[in-house]
Amino acid sequence: IISLFFFILTCTFSFKKNRKLIIFTSLNFLIYFFLIILGLLVSPHDLLVQLEASFVRTFVPLILLLCYSSLLLIKNIDKKEPLI
Repeated sequence: IISLFFFILTCTFSFKKNRKLIIFTSLNFLIYFFLIILGLLVSPHDLLVQLEASFVRTFVPLILLLCYSSLLLIKNIDKKEPLI
């Protein structure tokens, strides 16, 4: 939740300059998140058992994606040219 808040905060400051990167990151986040949820719901095991066993492996990449994109946006806030 902290990384999501951090990403949204950095997006508000640099949306006009880096719109493509923000949209790309957001779409990747949403697609990965929904595929993970779909995989957990389709599994024959109980949902709580699945979440306890695989929470770190499945949700850490989402956190890293948001943090890395936020750092890229912060690094480019002062510059005039977009990242992509």
